[in-house]
Amino acid sequence: DFHQAIEKYRLAYDLGCHEAKFFNDFGHGFFDLGTLLEKSEYIAEALKLFNQAVRQDPQAFEGWYNQACCIQSFAEFNCHDKLLEQADHSFIKAAEINPHYSQVWLKWGQLETMIGRIKRDSQRLEKSLIKFAKAHQLEAGHPQILSSWAEAELFLGSYEERLDFIQSARTKILNSLEIQPEDSNLWYLYGTCLNELGGYFSDIDYYNQ
Repeated sequence: DFHQAIEKYRLAYDLGCHEAKFFNDFGHGFFDLGTLLEKSEYIAEALKLFNQAVRQDPQAFEGWYNQACCIQSFAEFNCHDKLLEQADHSFIKAAEINPHYSQVWLKWGQLETMIGRIKRDSQRLEKSLIKFAKAHQLEAGHPQILSSWAEAELFLGSYEERLDFIQSARTKILNSLEIQPEDSNLWYLYGTCLNELGGYFSDIDYYNQ
């Protein structure tokens, strides 16, 4: 179905459909296919289309946001510094146009966390905490925001041996589990958190948990 949709978008493009909204929709076809198949070449094609959407209408939120999220996903395959700088710029533009959309701050925080993990960069992780706090202000109690925030705190607490971050992460994970008790990723994150606490306190009870 995605392949057929892309073919129809190509026909529309050939017939002169070049509006920003069209490029965003066309880009989503490639982006969703690339995400489904975990193939970076489709995500790269999506990025080209989102870039065109931004060029067509640089004042529109959707193009910048789609561009930023696409780069974030593409960076998982290809983590170049220039690409990461472009992602930062896209998130900045999206946040300037619509600072009240929690997903902008969530996705931006996730990007900062990913970079911080890959480069073992505490400053990036600290920046991610600011983004997650902003997302939480806009949409308090959202389980994905809480779990992403907890993950960043957990990494930072581990790198800097900061118990306060690890304990804070545990609280957020438990709050998320109350909302989504069937989420396997949350249980995995909770296990990682207990592992960190076991190492910090040299306490076998945490490992048993």
